[in-house]
Amino acid sequence: MKATFALLPPNDIHNLVRHLAWEAHTCQKITTLAARLPAHVSLKISFDTRSLGQLETYMDELAASTPPLEISLTGLQLIKMGETGILWLDVVQTPELRRLHFRILEDLCACMGESVRVSPDGEDYHFHMTVAMGKPLSAFQEAFAAMATCEVNTSFTARDLCLFLYDDQAGLDESYITYKILPLMGQGQAALPGVDPQTGI
Repeated sequence: MKATFALLPPNDIHNLVRHLAWEAHTCQKITTLAARLPAHVSLKISFDTRSLGQLETYMDELAASTPPLEISLTGLQLIKMGETGILWLDVVQTPELRRLHFRILEDLCACMGESVRVSPDGEDYHFHMTVAMGKPLSAFQEAFAAMATCEVNTSFTARDLCLFLYDDQAGLDESYITYKILPLMGQGQAALPGVDPQTGI
């Protein structure tokens, strides 16, 4: 079983992302597979786990101690990964997001072992909101070119934490589900030991 944590946007942002996904689909018949999950900002790379109960307990503590976060989206980008294309909305890499990423990473490593640290977790991790992903890359390139005039520059407050699970090593397929959603209830975000409060690193 694999898992990851993510932040969920309000309905208007979810609807915006789905509008873009459908536009890309109708333009070049790009797969809508990624739309099986709600629009979200992942907080780390998915990782192997055998203890769902332990993960749920940790999620309860994480949601209770994390305040809502301000998220800014700054535009549509095309990311190339071999023959795979990813259309995503870029997210401003704020100190608050960086601190939360490092908190989750270090907490999980402490209770589940270093195997939960998956590249590019850490300093190279880049926050984003996926619009669509898949193959062939050429279709994504053509869709991105056709959507070049699309301007996205908006912000929202993320108030919900979610846990995604899947049991297929192949990745995003029919077994990938939104397992649990909790409200962010924390009153403040303290800097983590050894983490610069300005950069989150």
